[in-house]
Amino acid sequence: MLLNIEGVAYLTAGLLLGGLYKSRKRRLETLERDMIPEIDATDFQFLKEQLSIAYQRMFYLGVSFLYLAFITIFQRSLQAKVFGILLVVGLVIYNIPPRNRVMRLLNAAGIDLKTLNQRKIKL
Repeated sequence: MLLNIEGVAYLTAGLLLGGLYKSRKRRLETLERDMIPEIDATDFQFLKEQLSIAYQRMFYLGVSFLYLAFITIFQRSLQAKVFGILLVVGLVIYNIPPRNRVMRLLNAAGIDLKTLNQRKIKL
């Protein structure tokens, strides 16, 4: 088993996305309604749900990178690798709608990324 740079890159991406999921999920639990007073309670709940969905999909993306790392490092079939690449591309596209909904909600309330950064809120 000879480690190649491509397999190590997939492995690193998978591990980083897994760690990012864990930290963002923890941060989402600390997000309180009074941190974003411009939106009402139902919109705030919708915001948290959409962020949770986006974070779960990011975790799935990390797992698919780990699958690609396994396939690449252990030199499995080309069909398995193509499937993994299609899975990654599909999950990237699949993660766009909840993130767009979050940004649309924040923009409708007049909140931009600069405002979030000033309040030390990281989504």
